[in-house]
Amino acid sequence: MQNALQAAVNLVGSQASLARKLGVQRSTVNSWIHGRNKIPPEAAIKIEKITDSKVTKKELRPDLFD
Repeated sequence: MQNALQAAVNLVGSQASLARKLGVQRSTVNSWIHGRNKIPPEAAIKIEKITDSKVTKKELRPDLFD
């Protein structure tokens, strides 16, 4: 999960940029990267769209999406 999320961050340029696109704080993205919190399903779906499916919701939350 963290590797997929880091890939998404790299694709959009920064944690702050991804956070803006998702409508969350940069610290929220950081907490997902460091495993303090799980990525909500809605955010995983948005990240898949933002990255044009280069990072999938299944990669981000394999426990939820098959």
